[in-house]
Amino acid sequence: MKSLKQVFIAFFIVFYGNAIAQNPNDIILTIGKEKITQTEFERIYNKNKNIESSSADNSIKNVQDYMELFLNFKLKVVEAKNLGMDTTKKFIDELEGYRKQLAAPYLTDESVIEALSREAYDRLGYEIAASHIMVKINPNASPKDTLAAYTKAMEIYKKAINGENFKTLASTYSDDPSAKENAGYLGYFSAFRMVYEFENAAYPTPLGKIAKPIRTRFGYHVIKVEDKLKARGRIKVAHIMIFTPKDMAESEQTKAKQKIDSIYRLVLTGNDFAELAKTLSEDKGTAVRGGELNEFGAGEMVPEFENAAFLLSSDNQVSEPIKTAYGWHIIKRLSVKNLGSFDEEKKDIEDKVRRTGRTIKSKDVFISRLKKEYDFTILKPVSYFYLAVDTTIFNATWDIKKASEFKKPMFKFANQKVNQQEFAQFLYSQQRKGAVIPIENYVDNQYINFVEKKLLEYEEAQLEIKYPDFKYLMKEYHDGILLFEITNKMVWEKAIIDSIGLKEFYEKNKQNYQWNQRKDIIVYSCKTNELAEKTMKLVQNKIKQNLSQDSILHLINAEEKDLLIVRNMKIEQGNNLLYDDLSKKTGISQIKEDKGRYIFVETLGFIEPMQKKLNEAKGIITSDYQDFLEKQWIKELRAKYEYKIDENILKSIK
Repeated sequence: MKSLKQVFIAFFIVFYGNAIAQNPNDIILTIGKEKITQTEFERIYNKNKNIESSSADNSIKNVQDYMELFLNFKLKVVEAKNLGMDTTKKFIDELEGYRKQLAAPYLTDESVIEALSREAYDRLGYEIAASHIMVKINPNASPKDTLAAYTKAMEIYKKAINGENFKTLASTYSDDPSAKENAGYLGYFSAFRMVYEFENAAYPTPLGKIAKPIRTRFGYHVIKVEDKLKARGRIKVAHIMIFTPKDMAESEQTKAKQKIDSIYRLVLTGNDFAELAKTLSEDKGTAVRGGELNEFGAGEMVPEFENAAFLLSSDNQVSEPIKTAYGWHIIKRLSVKNLGSFDEEKKDIEDKVRRTGRTIKSKDVFISRLKKEYDFTILKPVSYFYLAVDTTIFNATWDIKKASEFKKPMFKFANQKVNQQEFAQFLYSQQRKGAVIPIENYVDNQYINFVEKKLLEYEEAQLEIKYPDFKYLMKEYHDGILLFEITNKMVWEKAIIDSIGLKEFYEKNKQNYQWNQRKDIIVYSCKTNELAEKTMKLVQNKIKQNLSQDSILHLINAEEKDLLIVRNMKIEQGNNLLYDDLSKKTGISQIKEDKGRYIFVETLGFIEPMQKKLNEAKGIITSDYQDFLEKQWIKELRAKYEYKIDENILKSIK
């Protein structure tokens, strides 16, 4: 959940800013030494403007009215800066955090993101069932080991396309541990369910055909496409489950089958599925929710469960008991959601694209573009470091002095050169304990990371220069954080902490806080209608039987907590329609259902209008006190700072 501060700043950014002025350098407002340009004011004014007027005079009036608000805002920001609030570590860190978020879209290739999103959307329209044979290989394997793995994968591929049984090949050769049981079958999947390289190989491969070996971070894969069908959407189901572990004795397996069959008969005879799940399902995590599972799509459940769920053709339809590796299930379909249009799905798909390995492609394109734009040139090859780095780097004990002789420029771009010692420092800072891989591979990978880091750092530093929108957005966040901090200090927190000032404000304005006529009532809320009737009889006879409110509660709730809930209330007429409707006069109302419970109201009497005490209206009084403090503060700021508005520029703004 967002904090109050995050919500405030988000609102502030929406409220303040987005058009370019015709005369960007004209100064429209001066506050002390602070000068605000026409551009800044127009961006903020146009973002907030929602005026439909054909009268030029009226338009000028609205602009001038807005300038009053803008002046107040800028006075607060100037005051915050003069108090040094923009120099604190907290402020600097917070602004930098926002900057990182805002910079992210500028440090990737958005055209690639768009293309990847459309590709993913097209693939989400279909599901593929595939089998695979995996030849495992370390991502940082040596060229020799890589060649050996590729050669093995190609040999398996040739056997498969020459007609040898794919299942037999998977069981015999695959390094995927599950292949011994599933013969390489992976079931159905759609976009985002497999690593991107695997998905890229599977989708273009025709039905029944076998793709040439492709490499992922797990190794080489030989893929056979078993089936293709239109996407079945995302489904929400509930289930009742009886566990059958692998090591369960045969006699216990038989009992489990008998148990699930007996539950199924209860379902068929009309018993409530959710209640059966709560009491009989052995999947305790879902039983408390009536068996409900999270929504899922292709490839997210074991194939047997997934297929049985999607075979249900209508909501509330229930499957026969089906068996998976985990046990027996009875599945009830709750709803199905089909893929929407690209525009409807775009945001969710783009989020997934950015969170997955697909963004590597976008980053690679962006880095290539930066290299070209900034004339990236290699001056000294990275191979110099092959001899300076040794296996001690894999247990984080590498001595940087081994690269002390390397001091020459390594590469250049834009207006700077990066020397070998900078790369040595980077290697030293990145060393971690881990698996030993070929030194050449390690150094090459770290060099790629180092180059990317330097280019991205440089580009990020240029964002305000290259992109005016980014510059002004950062200005808005800068001022928004300061505005929140100083307003919180001078108004919001002050109103809460200043109990003496609040009391004085109340005493001067207490005539503004009045109760309307109120009713003094007791609300009796019962779990069932029968309990409500029983409670009502007790209430009707409480004087005769000398029953107190506590004794009535004790009698009704003797067996179970909250069968009866009693609330004593004083309510204003018109502020609670249900209770007003139930209590037209003194006495006891009729029973009425309210949100699954049964209530009646005992009206004890009426209270005439009177003044509210401070503690009875503290919320609204505090809010009014905050408004008072802010107006007083603005008056003080306008007196403290000399300011000047250029009326000619202001009148020129439409």
